[in-house]
Amino acid sequence: MNLRCATFSGSGFLLGWLSVLALLAFGCGPSGPKTCDVRGSVTFDGKPIKDGSIVFVPTDPKLGAEGGGIKEGRYQARAKEGRNKVQITALDIGPNTVYVEGNPIASNFIPERYNERTELEVEVESDNTEFDFDLVGQGHIR
Repeated sequence: MNLRCATFSGSGFLLGWLSVLALLAFGCGPSGPKTCDVRGSVTFDGKPIKDGSIVFVPTDPKLGAEGGGIKEGRYQARAKEGRNKVQITALDIGPNTVYVEGNPIASNFIPERYNERTELEVEVESDNTEFDFDLVGQGHIR
C-alpha cells in the first residue's frame, strides 16, 4: 500500500485518520491483473523499425492497455497477463519531414492489419514475455 504524507488540520485531520483506518481494516480490494515486463524485436520488410510504438491491448475489455516505444528494432514494455492484441505504429520520417513545434507531421507507414485492425495476438504469461514481430508490407520496402 502506498500512502503519501499530507498535512491535516482540525476536522480534516480526523477525516484523514478515519480514511487510513478504513483502508487498513477493509483492505484496498483486489490487486488487479498481473502485469509483466515484455520485450522483443520488431522488423518491417526484414529491417528493424527505427522508431515506433507498441501497445498491448488485453482481449478483456475491462482491462487497460499497456505499451512502450520501439527503438532500433527493439522494445521493452509492460503488458497485462493473458491474451493481448498487439498494435504497432511507426511514422514515415525522412529528410523532407515537416516539424511543427518539434513534432513531425508524418503518416504511419505500418499497415493497419498491425495496428487499427491488428491481426497480431500474444499470450502473456510470467514465463512467456519475449515476442518478436516480423511485419510485412505490400510491396513497401523500408
